[in-house]
Order: sequence, then structure tokens, then C-alpha cells
Amino acid sequence: MKIKISIEQEFDINDDGLFIDDDPFLEDNKNAYDIEQRTQLLVNRFIEDIDSLVKYNEVEGALRVEYIED
Repeated sequence: MKIKISIEQEFDINDDGLFIDDDPFLEDNKNAYDIEQRTQLLVNRFIEDIDSLVKYNEVEGALRVEYIED
């Protein structure tokens, strides 16, 4: 038997509301954000979230364990 241990987040890349914190003028700048740029913003946010989990000793609560049958 194998186990998979992960920390995951799922985002809807088309949800403009996710990017308002990054750019309060997003409505006027939508054309400046292609999929690659949106992805990079979300990757950076994920990295910040992991950093915060480590800093505040909350990693265990964010883990997902999946058992995989061989």
C-alpha cells in the first residue's frame, strides 16, 4: 500500500474576484492578465499560504492523506 500526502488548493482562474487584492483596478486592466500571469499570481499566493502554515505551525491541519492500493 502507498500513501499520498499533499497540501492542495483549487482556484477558478476565470474568477476575477481572486485577483482584486493583487490589482484593485482589475476591472480596467483585465486585458493585462492572461492565463500565464493569472497562474503566476495564484502560484505566488499558494507559496505565501504554505509559508504562513509553516510560520504558525498549522501544516498538519492542511495535509491531505490518501491511501492508494497497489
